[in-house]
Amino acid sequence: MRRKHDSEENTAANLKPHSRAWFDALSAFNARQAAHTRQIVQMASHIQVCTVCGDKPASDYHLDGHDLPRLAVPTLRLCEDCLGIRQAQGEPFMPLP
Repeated sequence: MRRKHDSEENTAANLKPHSRAWFDALSAFNARQAAHTRQIVQMASHIQVCTVCGDKPASDYHLDGHDLPRLAVPTLRLCEDCLGIRQAQGEPFMPLP
């Protein structure tokens, strides 16, 4: 039998960064980060920018193999620099399929 939060986690793991559903999920988990990313996207005038710094180009990644809190959103859109920083800190981000 599948628990409800298991399906929520699987759904969050597949959310496309900067989509409406992604922002909704992120707002529920970390409203400050969601507001920061909304501001970055608004300043850039498009969604194809890094979630963290607003640089482009940026690609979509998911945090692989980490034990995350139940409602965490493990997907981000990252530029090369932010991806490198996160990976150097031990966060195993993998490209979204």
